[in-house]
Amino acid sequence: MLNFKILNILRFSETTFRNRFNKYVHSPYFNSNDKVSELLDLYERFIRENNIEELNKEAIWESIYPDTAFEDKKLRQLNTKLLSLFEDFIAQENYNSDLFQKSIYQLNYLKVNPFESIENQLIKTSKTIGSRYEELSADYHLNMYMVERSYFDLTSDFEKKRKKKSKFEKFNFDEILNHLDTFYLAEKLRFLYTELFWEDYNPSERNDLLNDEILELVDKGKFRKDPLLLCFYYAIRTITNPDKEDYYFNLKDLVEKHFYDFNDYNRIFLFDVLFTYCVRKANQAAVGYNEEIYELYKNALEKDVLVINGKLSVVTFRNIIGYALKNKQYEWTERFIKDYANYLKDSERDNAVNFNLARIYFYQKDYEDALLKLNQVDLEDVHYTLIARSLIVILYYELKEFDAMLSSIDSFRVYLNRTKILSKDRINRFKNYLKYMKKIAFLNSKDEKVLSKLYEDIKLAKVTNKALLLEKVRELGYKPLAI
Repeated sequence: MLNFKILNILRFSETTFRNRFNKYVHSPYFNSNDKVSELLDLYERFIRENNIEELNKEAIWESIYPDTAFEDKKLRQLNTKLLSLFEDFIAQENYNSDLFQKSIYQLNYLKVNPFESIENQLIKTSKTIGSRYEELSADYHLNMYMVERSYFDLTSDFEKKRKKKSKFEKFNFDEILNHLDTFYLAEKLRFLYTELFWEDYNPSERNDLLNDEILELVDKGKFRKDPLLLCFYYAIRTITNPDKEDYYFNLKDLVEKHFYDFNDYNRIFLFDVLFTYCVRKANQAAVGYNEEIYELYKNALEKDVLVINGKLSVVTFRNIIGYALKNKQYEWTERFIKDYANYLKDSERDNAVNFNLARIYFYQKDYEDALLKLNQVDLEDVHYTLIARSLIVILYYELKEFDAMLSSIDSFRVYLNRTKILSKDRINRFKNYLKYMKKIAFLNSKDEKVLSKLYEDIKLAKVTNKALLLEKVRELGYKPLAI
């Protein structure tokens, strides 16, 4: 199998995209090497005929360099040239789609090569683009700053002096600097949030330049009229002040109010902030946050935030179902699986559907069908393995197949002892789950004191599926004073 990077890129690209690249390579302005064009034509023909597997180096060489001895180095160089053209092409694609950047490049060119006859028209066009594509993003303010600065640079010294004297025509320096300040502050706040988020996992020396001063300015109301900066400020406070829930709800309200004013990147970023806060609160057993996460997921689906480039992450798919089931939304969950399974990668779809249908059946107490679906799940993914094995144990318990349950516990322990990719703490949490499930299944006494001790031991233990274990103890007849 050929392993040229450019061939692998092209074979998995859409036809319309390849057609544009083909026009680019065959343009003499961008490419004057006929052999590179021939190589692309050859690749395109084999891709369209769906027989790319038949290609080999010798066949490629024979097609492009007939009657010439094969040279592997020369063929690799030709592929490298085509790859280099592809890299230039994707930059050109981005340039063509970004009217702001195109306008800035045009104005910058005029600084060095003045064409006075079109100067005013280009300036007017750039400002029109700015008003037409206004959005809540740092990039917008950077682009507007670049446009305004180019406009200023293009003006002659004489014009600058003339405008300085005229109160009606002078430059709006406040506007120029406001765009620059907003860009800097937005980026600073966004990266500060990201730094604080990752600090729990990867502590590092922080770059504290102006962090406190900026937060204090926003806190005192200096930038409270700018929803972008205010959103980033609230995002940071959800981490630094998690007990003050107003920060979360204020952020949620702003995101809802200005959702369609944000660019796609900030929409996704801010929803991630909301999810992060809610999940952390739910993990701390804060009241109402499982419901909040479920409603947040529904909102994100309605606003099309979670499907990115036509694909939905299998982890997100799994999480949505998990929180829907915690809220006993069984019919909604089945509709969700039906409606969104096609957004999963082909290689992940069957596993995800079978696994999550098993979870639905378990919550509905349809234990036999749940077990049947789990047996159709390929357990190569460690996350599937952990949850599925845990679920199998409880399914055998519910079906009163205690020998099968013991066998599942033993095989799960062997897996945990052998795995190299889980932390010691996480392994111990699963082992504690198996220990307590075994105790619950083979508890000889229904005495209140025995059940009370088991219940309190589980409450204090570091154990996965704690809520489930406590529920099983209650089902044995224990009635705690407060659940």
